[in-house]
Amino acid sequence: VIVGWGANIFLFGMVLLAMLLTKWLIGFYPDWISDVMIVYGIVMLVDPLLIAGVDVLNGNTKYGDAFLLYTYYVDLEGNGLQGIFITVICYAIEIVFALALFYYYIVFAHKAGRILDIYNRICRQEHQIFFPLDLEVSLRTLRRVTGKAEKYTSADGTVRKI
Repeated sequence: VIVGWGANIFLFGMVLLAMLLTKWLIGFYPDWISDVMIVYGIVMLVDPLLIAGVDVLNGNTKYGDAFLLYTYYVDLEGNGLQGIFITVICYAIEIVFALALFYYYIVFAHKAGRILDIYNRICRQEHQIFFPLDLEVSLRTLRRVTGKAEKYTSADGTVRKI
């Protein structure tokens, strides 16, 4: 019940760790890795539902992953309620770990932390954000440029109007 989905969560965590280490050591990682990881993360979250659905559609309700503990307790005690309860508890614990890991990935690693950057731009106070003044020019520079433009005369005698 736990091993298959747990392996997916572990693999997702290891690739996430490799992505963060690569960004820390090299400074970047390829953009396509983010695309692959977002798809893998979504599939990781719905994996137990997909497996249970395939088992139900194939009629494998006795030996399917989601039904193993139910079948075990039916054979052992004649009542499978404990198996259902244990399966639901295991899946709930794993979904908490998977959601936490996926959330961490989305906020800090997906597209090099773009979501965190957007969050910071929206929620910070104006004095906490640095806005470069790239397009502003001083009055002295403006007067110099307009003065040169007023004095400009082309080879054929045309002038600029300001």
